[in-house]
Amino acid sequence: MAQMAISMAQLTIFMAQMTNLMAQMANSYGTIDHSCGTIDHSC
Repeated sequence: MAQMAISMAQLTIFMAQMTNLMAQMANSYGTIDHSCGTIDHSC
């Protein structure tokens, strides 16, 4: 039962990391900024 809880926790962490990665990608490519989507205009 403990192993199942650990697996669930790892899955939750993995999901959070994936969500964070998706957010970073969206921030990089999907912003209004015209140069690679970054604030400092560096590609």
